Amino acid sequence: MLKQEEVHGIVTEKLKEILGNEWVSDFPEELFLYSFDMTENPPNNPEFVAMPKTPQEIQSIVKLANEYKVPIVPFVAGANVGGLTIPQRGGMILDLKRMDQIIHLNKDDMYVIVEPGVTFGHINKFLKDTKFRYCYPNAPPYVSLMANALLGGLNNLSLKYGCMSEIINGIEVVLPTGELVKIGTCSCWSDKDLWWGRGPMPDLLGLFINWQGMTGIVTKIALQVWPRKLLREWLAIAAYHLEGVYKFVKNLTRLEIADDVLWVSAETLKMIIGVPLGEATQAADDPLPPWYVLVDISANTQKEFDARLEIIQSEVAELNKVDPNAFQTTLELAGISFGNKILDLR
Repeated sequence: MLKQEEVHGIVTEKLKEILGNEWVSDFPEELFLYSFDMTENPPNNPEFVAMPKTPQEIQSIVKLANEYKVPIVPFVAGANVGGLTIPQRGGMILDLKRMDQIIHLNKDDMYVIVEPGVTFGHINKFLKDTKFRYCYPNAPPYVSLMANALLGGLNNLSLKYGCMSEIINGIEVVLPTGELVKIGTCSCWSDKDLWWGRGPMPDLLGLFINWQGMTGIVTKIALQVWPRKLLREWLAIAAYHLEGVYKFVKNLTRLEIADDVLWVSAETLKMIIGVPLGEATQAADDPLPPWYVLVDISANTQKEFDARLEIIQSEVAELNKVDPNAFQTTLELAGISFGNKILDLR
C-alpha cells in the first residue's frame, strides 16, 4: 500500500499531466486561500488545487481521484454562507473559474447556456445591450450563476418564478464515475438551441440540486432569462411598527404586482451599502426607522407602471393606520440617509 506522501506525489504529477503545471498547485500559500470562507466555519486546508478548462479534463480528474481515493470539492467563488467549499477531509479543490464561457443565448425560447465560472457580473454585462434580463441574488457580482442555481438560491424575481433551481432548463454533468451525461431536452440532441426544458424527459435534476456537488460536477447549465421591461424602479418604504410592516409585506406579496419585495432591518440596509459591521448597529435612540421594505417594480408602459404604483401606495396608506410615521421614499434617498451613500441594486 502506498504511503500518504507517495499518493500525494503521484496525484500531483498526474494532475499536471492532465492540466499543465500552471493549473495545479500544492503550495501551502495557495492552499491557504481555499481553506476558509466568509463564515465562522473552522478552516481546513486542501492537499491540491486544480483548475480545469474543459469537461474532459474534469472527467480525467474525477477518474484519477477515484483511483487514489482523493475527495473533491467543486469551487468557484467560495461565497456561500454555509462553509460548503471548505474541504473537510483535505483532498482536492476543483476551482472552476477558468470555465467562464457564456456558450449561447436562445432569444426565442429565452434561456442562456453557461459554464460554472460565469458570474452575475458577467451575465449582466452580456445581457446589457439585449432585450433580456437575468435575475440577481443579494450577493456579490462575482458569485457563480450555476452554483447559485444548483443551491436553490433566492433572487429578485423569486416572487414570480421561485428559487433559482426552478429556472434550470437542463445540465451537463460529470458523474462520480467520470461519465459525462446530460439532463433535460439536451440529453436527446446536441444542438444548443434544444436546451429549452426539462420535460417531457424524466426529470432527474433533483439528483443534483441542493446536493452541494456530492452527486456530480456540473459543467454546463441552461438558465431561463426574461424580457427586459421598459420601465423599472425601486421604492423604499420605511416603517417603525413591526407587526404593521409584517402585514404590509404579506399583503403586498400576495398582490403579485412587484418583481421583488425585500424586507430588511436598518442594520442590514446599512451593511448592503457598505457601512462597516460595528457602525451598522442601530442605537435605541436612533430617529431613523428600524425597518425598510424595498420594492422592485417594472412595467412595459407608463400606464401599467402607474397602476402598480397606485396599488402600492394604497397599501402604504393601510400601513399608516397602525404606523402613522411610515413613509414611502426612493432607494437613493434611503441610501443617502445612511452616510450619504447611494444604494443602487440595478
